[in-house]
Amino acid sequence: MTGRSIPRVFWPVAIILATVAAAVPVFGGPGANARPYLVLGFALICPGMALVRLLALGDRLLAIAVSIALSIALELLASLAMIYAHLWSPKALFAVLLGVALVGAGLDLAGARIRSEPQP
Repeated sequence: MTGRSIPRVFWPVAIILATVAAAVPVFGGPGANARPYLVLGFALICPGMALVRLLALGDRLLAIAVSIALSIALELLASLAMIYAHLWSPKALFAVLLGVALVGAGLDLAGARIRSEPQP
């Protein structure tokens, strides 16, 4: 491992910790003053990064950019699905995003990878 490389478990563990940190104030725990910052940070990075890590893109900057775009897309799709189903609830939407982030991070920790390049 070189000085600039980070361990493979960094992102999954960071996603799980950020998920827990954002979930506590949302679902009634202490930290209501920090809730907007925790939730915004979680919502912009964690759901998308949990899924992008499974693609093993290799380029860190590309992975971060794609994760932000994917997070926003997932949030919009889940919101629209809930609105069309007449089941809109901000906490339920947040719970869905928590589930996506935790499942993706769990799969990443388990070593699941999807090849981003075609097989010959």
